[in-house]
Amino acid sequence: MCEFISWIEKDGAVLFLTWNDLFTGERGRETREFYQDRHDWVGHGAIRFYYKLLENAGRNRECTDFSTPDNFPAEIVAAIRRGAMMDLAEPPEKLLCDTAWAKYANVCEAAWAKYAKVCEAAWAKYAKVYKAGRAKYAKVCEAGRAEFTNLREAAWAEHVKIRCAALAEYETKCNTTFWNLFSNPKKRSVKWR
Repeated sequence: MCEFISWIEKDGAVLFLTWNDLFTGERGRETREFYQDRHDWVGHGAIRFYYKLLENAGRNRECTDFSTPDNFPAEIVAAIRRGAMMDLAEPPEKLLCDTAWAKYANVCEAAWAKYAKVCEAAWAKYAKVYKAGRAKYAKVCEAGRAEFTNLREAAWAEHVKIRCAALAEYETKCNTTFWNLFSNPKKRSVKWR
């Protein structure tokens, strides 16, 4: 898997993907559908797919050291500063000053606690249905197997639905907080102001 941030240098151009590239237009939709794991959206394969590049076209580059903007091409630095990379990867700590990062961490910690609570409740509900279904299955055996399977699958689907929604809420809360903080140059680390 490629790292955030990945780019391809080709014929003097720096090719990379932003949120806008991936979430507006037909090519962005096609890229997301082809690369269904959101972690792959920032990789060289997705960049090549989006720009219709051959495997050997250009030079793959990536950097995870956000301690200074000097580690990235100017086009990527500008995209980061305007928030164009929002929601594409785990927010890099080095982009915020210490107090802003602490605030971000507190928001994420509270969001994670809420996520854990929702998951615990969903699991308890699933376990209750599972236990009741299992008891019924044992009592009726073969006749109850189909009903037990249906109950279990429905309960599991509900558990997954609740858990995914809670995780999405957590990720959205954390990403929005990070980029809202980062949008204020005073809250950025000194090198990113």
